[in-house]
Amino acid sequence: MRTVLVGVLAAAAAVVAQAQERGGAIYAQHCLACHGGDGTGMTPGVPDLSAPSGGLAKSDRLLLRSLIDGIQKPGAPLGMPPKGGNPALTDADMRAVPVFLRREFDTHPRQPTGAP
Repeated sequence: MRTVLVGVLAAAAAVVAQAQERGGAIYAQHCLACHGGDGTGMTPGVPDLSAPSGGLAKSDRLLLRSLIDGIQKPGAPLGMPPKGGNPALTDADMRAVPVFLRREFDTHPRQPTGAP
């Protein structure tokens, strides 16, 4: 039983590591120019992802929806295009990005609420 559990945990860790790597590659290609290497934003109007009220304050479901659909805040000079401007990104690609974002930039982790 213990061997099976260790195997399952190792497999889960490998999946998370792959998502982290893929999400990081997508961030570097499509997000870095605006959000910067530390997620704080490179130009005025680009939100600081790590701020307490930034993008990472959203639930995983809402964060993913923002990444897929894009976002334009009223009055903001810049909007984030759907899928970072690359419609060829798959759903699996998009699910990898929050894994990367949370590991790299989430300085104010939310308390689990049981809701996605």
